[in-house]
Amino acid sequence: MAPYIVFGCMVLACAIIPTLSTDLPLSPAADAIALVGLFAVARVFISLAAMDIGTAFGTLGARREMLIGFLAEPALLSVLFTASLISNSTALTSIVEYLAHKEFAIYPSLAFAGIAFTMVSFAENARVPVDNPATHSNSP
Repeated sequence: MAPYIVFGCMVLACAIIPTLSTDLPLSPAADAIALVGLFAVARVFISLAAMDIGTAFGTLGARREMLIGFLAEPALLSVLFTASLISNSTALTSIVEYLAHKEFAIYPSLAFAGIAFTMVSFAENARVPVDNPATHSNSP
């Protein structure tokens, strides 16, 4: 069931993020907290599927996945909350409409949020594969 749940979470996340339009069918549910919640549900089921394998590599990967999520998801929430404080709404479509239709202004908080979002992207996408030396045979 885990691949289907993770796929469903990612499809829903793509459906509520306003990339090309703010007139989305799921825009009433397009909230910053709901988006991070969908990512969290997907991460939990990925970890459960990894632990279901029953090998050392599966549990090692599951623990690593949860650790990265534990560190990255609050940072992602703070990035989204920075934009929501400027627009006075946590709805993603309201944030995009407010920032797109407002005159250009330099917000130092958005600059720091952009740096934090870059760090979250690095944490999520630049992981080096790990190895468990206890699983290797020592024969010549």
